[in-house]
Amino acid sequence: MIRKLRLWFKKIFEKHFQYRITNQVYKPETLVLIRNTQVEKELSKKSKPHYFGLYKIVRQTKEKSYIIKKLNRVIFRREVAQFRIILYIARDKQSIQKFLLEESEQFKDAETHEQDEQDAIKHDEEKDS
Repeated sequence: MIRKLRLWFKKIFEKHFQYRITNQVYKPETLVLIRNTQVEKELSKKSKPHYFGLYKIVRQTKEKSYIIKKLNRVIFRREVAQFRIILYIARDKQSIQKFLLEESEQFKDAETHEQDEQDAIKHDEEKDS
């Protein structure tokens, strides 16, 4: 009797939360958003962002959480649980491609600037010796 009741409640629960319960596996380099779970506990949650966004998946861990990175290739220190991640759906494909292109150009500019600084330091050291 108890087992039947549990199975019945399980069926009701799964039907009620069918759109929230997902076992979606994200592939590397997929664009995602991360749900801000801390906002749910606060009283002033209407004015705060519900999602942090635009990140890329690096890989999935054995515990089914994800390692993610920002678009400027900085990897998060902590893993992100699967239930906090949702797929990013762009309204306009051209705008996201333009955004990603600008991000990659900014990253390349930063890399070349850093390399120029290192070259200048080496040049100064060679002058001093």
